[in-house]
Amino acid sequence: MEPQTCPGTYYHPLNWLWVGAAVLVGIGAFLYWALGFYLVEALLGTSKVQVEWGRDSRVTKFVQKHCKSLVCGRYRSTPLLCSPHLQTVYLVIDPFQPSIKYRREVVIQRDGGSVGLDWAGPDAPKTPTIVIVPGLTSDSDTGYINYAVAALTKKGWRSVVINHRGLGGVSLTSDATHNAGWTTDIREVIAVVKSRFPAAPLGLLGDSLGANMVIKYLGEEGDKTPVKGAVTIGSPYDMLIVDRFMNRSPIQKVWNFLMTGGLKEYAEKNREPFGKVVDRAYLMASKTVHEFDDRITRVIGKYETVDTYYRKSSCAPYVTSVRAPLLAMSALDDPICTRETIPWDECRLNPNVVLATAARGGHLAVYEGWLPTRLWWTKPCEEFLGAIFKEGI
Repeated sequence: MEPQTCPGTYYHPLNWLWVGAAVLVGIGAFLYWALGFYLVEALLGTSKVQVEWGRDSRVTKFVQKHCKSLVCGRYRSTPLLCSPHLQTVYLVIDPFQPSIKYRREVVIQRDGGSVGLDWAGPDAPKTPTIVIVPGLTSDSDTGYINYAVAALTKKGWRSVVINHRGLGGVSLTSDATHNAGWTTDIREVIAVVKSRFPAAPLGLLGDSLGANMVIKYLGEEGDKTPVKGAVTIGSPYDMLIVDRFMNRSPIQKVWNFLMTGGLKEYAEKNREPFGKVVDRAYLMASKTVHEFDDRITRVIGKYETVDTYYRKSSCAPYVTSVRAPLLAMSALDDPICTRETIPWDECRLNPNVVLATAARGGHLAVYEGWLPTRLWWTKPCEEFLGAIFKEGI
């Protein structure tokens, strides 16, 4: 007996094409949402900047007068990079980033540790000098550092980038390494710069983990700091919240994995001194930043637990103690240092702090213009520090 077929069970190939197209559209829509794409907004040039400041404070009036890039409240986020993840990835591989020629100097700190100071710009006695503190495993050859130094050099200023212990070709010569709350090296480098150029006005610029270190340093020093003004971009503010956020969703876990890889490279470069603290195989088996920090960072820093390290190293509790004028910038779609960490109320409470948040830009990127050739945040940095150096607050 021949098999029976029911009417209507045959599907024309065109029907399958429509089904396939619908599936692809659905997948595309999901990825568009999951990866935070904003193509229409980027094409229209409607990305916003939100500015928070204390009412009637001198810093508020100063920013309203001098920082046009903040007051205008808008910028054009680069359409080709209309996702926070694309922006962040592109910043790492950016082929158009400026090339900087540095003058390297290795400075031995009081405890015997070594930091590499990379100098750029003029060497005149009264030239404004900006000390730059990079992020977790970054050095002076990192893209966002090069963009910042290029902008500052164009203004005729002097930059000095701190290459953290064990990074940027600097040997690890002490038991201590840098961490999120490590402000000792900033303090000692500033002392070196001021002793060498006592007449030069001094600024601070911190990026990512370096931003956390800068704010914590300013809060610790209060009125005692010789810094005339400071700028930070992409600070984590609360390390504990960042840690939880980085383990929350699949895309954040990808970033966690990549950051852990960077930490492992750092450990591999310093395998001999690190090997005296922890078994290498155990350390290299770390799958998350939390595990890496638990196995070595908190041990070297002498913290009881990794959560204790995160709590005590976070800069958020120090925001209200900052006395130098501070412009703190973040992107609200930062896929690493989540907006959840931003201490909005503390920033509003301190009349010395201006908090500027860009709607788009990822982590440290915030590319502006039709083509990805410049970072938006370098402009308010120039305006803020430039006005301070020229007029003071």
